[in-house]
This record gives sequence, structure tokens and C-alpha cells, in this order.
Amino acid sequence: NMQTGAAHCSELLAHEQYTAGEYDAAWQSIQPALEASAVSRDTQMLHGYIQMQREEYKDAAEGFEAAVGLSTGEQRYESLSWLGQAQYAGKDYQAAIDTFTQLIDQNVEGYEAYGYRAYCQVALDNRPAAESDFRQALQRTKDHSKQDEYRNALKALEEAK
Repeated sequence: NMQTGAAHCSELLAHEQYTAGEYDAAWQSIQPALEASAVSRDTQMLHGYIQMQREEYKDAAEGFEAAVGLSTGEQRYESLSWLGQAQYAGKDYQAAIDTFTQLIDQNVEGYEAYGYRAYCQVALDNRPAAESDFRQALQRTKDHSKQDEYRNALKALEEAK
């Protein structure tokens, strides 16, 4: 019980430090929670968020991937989205494509999976797939700034031909 309590306290401290923008301190503080035997989805998500801010993308992806395994439903979709974003940021584009494809195949909306996957396709120089995904993203998003972003990306692909 004491170990579980200490892990919980370290997670709370890490969350406060993360919120305050103290990412290195948050990373140090979360260590006891990550070393605990019963690591929760929330702990793993915080692990990923902290490491994203520290630009430790591979480790962030590991945290998000662990969170995927500890999640169901909407929480799983959120974890998958963040996993794909960490993979993309870490330049593991094919892994990110596979992750965003999982969201797309499950007809999950609200996570911009087509848009993220399109950017991965651009990074791999797969223009036809990128154009197709940007068009899908444009049709599916309700966010006006994202619509503009996707239109501009499509225009840039057209101009690069």
C-alpha cells in the first residue's frame, strides 16, 4: 500500500509540474509511478505527454502504446491518436501510418486520423496516398482551420507536380 501511495503521489507531482511547463522535473517525478507494479493508463498517458514535450518521441510512443493496451473505447482511440503523433514526430512514418489506419478502419471520428496519415504519406513521398488522405480529411473535419490547412496541403502537392 505504501508503494502504491508513493507512486500515486509521484504521479500527482509530475502532473502539477507538467501543467506548469516543468517537463524535466515532471519526468523525474513520474519515475516512481512508472516503476510501480500497477501502472495505469493515466500514468502512461502522462508519461507520453511529458516525453512529447521533452522531444523524446520514441519513449513517448512507448508510453502511449502502453496506454493503448490499458484502454478501451474512446480512451483507446485517444491513446492511439497520441501514439501515432509520437511516431510521426519521431519520424517513424510507417508505424504512424499503421496506427492512424487503425483509427480509420474503426471509423473513429474526431482525431484527424486522415490528416495525420496524409502528412506521413507526404514524408514518405507517397503523393497519391497523401492526396487521397488530405481529401478525406478535408471532407471529415469540422474544424475550419484544419480545413484551410488541408486545402493548402493539397494545393502544395498540386504545385509540386
